[in-house]
Amino acid sequence: MASSLFSVFPNLILKNSSPRRRRIGMFVANLDLEQNSVFHLKSHKQDSVKDMMRLNFEQKLEMARSMLISQVKQPASAIGMIDMLQKLGIDYHFSKEIETITSDLYESFSTHNGSLHHVALGFRLLRQHGYYTSPDVFCRFMNNKGQFEVSLKEDLRGLLSLYEASHMDIGEDILCTAKEFSSEHLKACINNVGVVWKRNIEHALEKPIHLSLQRNNVRHYICQLEGEHEMSNALKELAITDFNHVQSLHRKEYSEYLRWWKMLDLSKESQLFRDQPMKWFAWTTAAIFEPRLSKHRLLLAKVVAILYVIDDFFDVLGSHEELIQFTEAVERWEASPTDSPLCCTKKCYHELYNVTNEMVNFVLSEHGWNPLDTLRKSWASLCKAFLLETRWFTSGITPKAAEYLKNGLTTTGIPMVFIHFYTLLGDEASRETVAMLNNDTFKSFELIALSLRLWDDLGSAKDENQEGLDGSYLECYMKEYDASLESARKHAMEMISNAWKELNKECLLSNNFSQSFKQAMLNTVRMINVMYTYEDQRLPMLEEYSRLNLLEDI
Repeated sequence: MASSLFSVFPNLILKNSSPRRRRIGMFVANLDLEQNSVFHLKSHKQDSVKDMMRLNFEQKLEMARSMLISQVKQPASAIGMIDMLQKLGIDYHFSKEIETITSDLYESFSTHNGSLHHVALGFRLLRQHGYYTSPDVFCRFMNNKGQFEVSLKEDLRGLLSLYEASHMDIGEDILCTAKEFSSEHLKACINNVGVVWKRNIEHALEKPIHLSLQRNNVRHYICQLEGEHEMSNALKELAITDFNHVQSLHRKEYSEYLRWWKMLDLSKESQLFRDQPMKWFAWTTAAIFEPRLSKHRLLLAKVVAILYVIDDFFDVLGSHEELIQFTEAVERWEASPTDSPLCCTKKCYHELYNVTNEMVNFVLSEHGWNPLDTLRKSWASLCKAFLLETRWFTSGITPKAAEYLKNGLTTTGIPMVFIHFYTLLGDEASRETVAMLNNDTFKSFELIALSLRLWDDLGSAKDENQEGLDGSYLECYMKEYDASLESARKHAMEMISNAWKELNKECLLSNNFSQSFKQAMLNTVRMINVMYTYEDQRLPMLEEYSRLNLLEDI
């Protein structure tokens, strides 16, 4: 399990195991782009989409829609086009048509007799769109020993599709075998194929579709379409226009977000507050990039910023007594904390209170109900978890690994953030359903939080520039089980790998959430590796993500 994860995420850096520490000085891992004033002032011609360009875009969109509809009765062609739309990042424009096609395909897929490529592609697309498809569809490509036929190693297209399909694994042996077989033979042939095949194989092995952020791969697939037939060229033009339009919107949103953050002016209160608005905004553009969710994205980005502010307050600024006062104030939800002498405490609470009320007003206006009770409870749970963590590590207590992890799932902020996002979407949210999120621990949230907690604890602490530990699952595990660092690391990696399979299962089999919400959850997990890969006190993967998705148009 762990070895396959290392091949996908090779840049893992271990957190340094040392005594308890507090953060000191300024945070060193701000994005290079965040320090570049040119970025904030840079203007692009795409920033103002002219009416004529928009009209041309709509015409191309309708042409693509007509092409897709015309292939409804040709499953092989239809799934090929859906795959292309997905790779180009424009499938969200055709959600209704894709739902119709995948629904029809699902009805007959168990008897589908296509090639390995078409079976694997159909399998992946069906699972991605919420249809459980048995991996037994691959049995006819296997011998009586349960191994894939050796002759398939010559079918590069089939191997690539099989490899991509294998990441939809929910714990099935066939898909585990498929991943081992396909990756082995793809790696073996990589130096014996043409330039285009070599580039595509390397890209797939490094960035499997299901484990990667869609918009991070769009440029690769656009280049892949060079020289293809007329339909591909039309879709390529559509994808470029759409990518630049979405990027332009995100850029405008970030400018507005940056103004809001600077107006808070928390540096006046303390230089120890992180100042990483681009990093926080990146979480939301990764999770939900669609233009229709612009307001949701901005509000959610504010929630993420306040999460980091409160994390810093608990970790480096407040005394134990002040942290207790702050937590009690959040539980009471008063307009202003009255019993804290620390100006910083009041400032943190004030901004939390304001952002939450902004969320409440949006939900009231858009969906007609008041989520305040649910939202404040999610913040109170987070603060209590922060407080427990602080008590442990300021008193030198190392909790049991399971106890640390249970509390650590909450301190990631994942449950709180997704409760906020669920209320924002409103398409299926109500007082009753949202209340369940506070009363019951949803497995999906736990799995995302588990991945984040472990990646954070495995990764370098250079982002925080700390002089000791603020807690680590590895530290707790090694002490409890008298295990080596390497053993603890391997164990954590296996937990992350298993969490992916469990999250696949939840998204495939659970009816608790809509497909759009499930996609946001998956995108958040995909973003975790981007956020927690450090190099010389920098975040190179995050810098690349921000540059390609915010700064450099196609």
